[in-house]
Amino acid sequence: MAMIEKRYSKTGIPSYRVLIRLKGYPAQSATFKRITDAKRWELQTEAAIKEGRYFQVTEAKKHTFNELVSRYCAEILPSYNEKERQNRQHKLDWWASVMGDCLLAEHAKIRRLDTDLLFPGTIHKNKPIDLRTPFEKALKTAGINDFHWHDLRHCCASYLAMNGASLGEIAEILGHRTLSMVQKYSHLSDSHVSSVVGSMNKKIFS
Repeated sequence: MAMIEKRYSKTGIPSYRVLIRLKGYPAQSATFKRITDAKRWELQTEAAIKEGRYFQVTEAKKHTFNELVSRYCAEILPSYNEKERQNRQHKLDWWASVMGDCLLAEHAKIRRLDTDLLFPGTIHKNKPIDLRTPFEKALKTAGINDFHWHDLRHCCASYLAMNGASLGEIAEILGHRTLSMVQKYSHLSDSHVSSVVGSMNKKIFS
C-alpha cells in the first residue's frame, strides 16, 4: 500500500512525500517537488519491492567489494571441502583484483543486500528463485529431450572454442584447473576454422 502526502514549507512551497508499506518489507519513503515524480517513484519502487529488485543502498555505500569477499571467506568458505575452497578462493581473488575497491552501492541494482542468497526469490527473499521450472518448461516448449542444466556448460565451451578462445581461456571461464579437462573442445576450434576458411574460399574462387 502506498500513499502520497502533500506538504508545505514555511514559505508555502509544496512538496510530496511518498510512503510505501508492504507486508513483510520495511517501509520506504521519499519526498519530491513534483507530484508526477512522486507518482513515478511510487509505481517503480512498489513494483521493484514486489519483484525483489529494491533495497536501500545506505549500508552498501559504506562497504567495498573487497570487504564482501573477506566476509564470505571468513563465514561461508570454510564450510566447503578443501578442493572447493581452493576453487572458489581462486575465483574470488580474481574478482577482487578487478573490482575490489568498488563500493557495493555501485552494484545495488543487480544484487540485494538484505539476503544471503545470490538469486533470491521474487516473493520470499530467503528462498532461492525457481530456475528449474521455467528451464523445464522451455525445453518442453522447444521439444528438446535429454538435455540437462549442466549441458549448458558444454554449449558455452563449444561456442567459445568455435569463436577462437584458447583452451586456457575456456578452462578459466569454466573453472577447470587443468587443460586436460577441456581438451575435448580442441577439435571444435580447428574444424570450425577450417570450415569457415573453406566457405570463404568457395565464395571467392567459385
